[in-house]
Amino acid sequence: MSQILDFLEQKGTDHKGRTIQDIWAFDIFNLENNHDFIQWIFPLDTPTKSNRFAPILTESDCGQIKKSEIAQYSLQKSLDVMLSFWGLKLENGRVIVAEELDRNRINHFWIRRTNHNQLRITRTIKSLAMLGQLELARQLQQGILEIAKNYAIHPETIEFWQSALIEQPDKDEWK
Repeated sequence: MSQILDFLEQKGTDHKGRTIQDIWAFDIFNLENNHDFIQWIFPLDTPTKSNRFAPILTESDCGQIKKSEIAQYSLQKSLDVMLSFWGLKLENGRVIVAEELDRNRINHFWIRRTNHNQLRITRTIKSLAMLGQLELARQLQQGILEIAKNYAIHPETIEFWQSALIEQPDKDEWK
């Protein structure tokens, strides 16, 4: 097994020895200020400049993660954790605001013109789509785009969110 599959199946750790459950238990401060966990809970098949220890998905990883009920649960749980952090929730198939958003609250910084959490949102959409959760990815994308209409988010960020699924071909060979 690969390290990322073990991690998502709740059997292994990331590069710092943290389990996925450890990350799920992060408080708001740690979710905002730790920049090396998002690549583990929402991995991609491309390297990132922000974390040289981040896993890079292989075709084999993607296929195994798609088939793993535990890994699929972990993706869903990780989405719930991040939605809650961003002041959002999934309800009846829609991502909606769960609490009044305030750009001065540390966990709501994503509604500012630019913020690293906007990159996290893009990564989350792409990762979910790539790893068998296309419907969740669509719900996140649609919800975040609808919510963003009420805030002065940079137009380039909106474009990234809009294209996040367009750039994700259906890789049948990864099933």
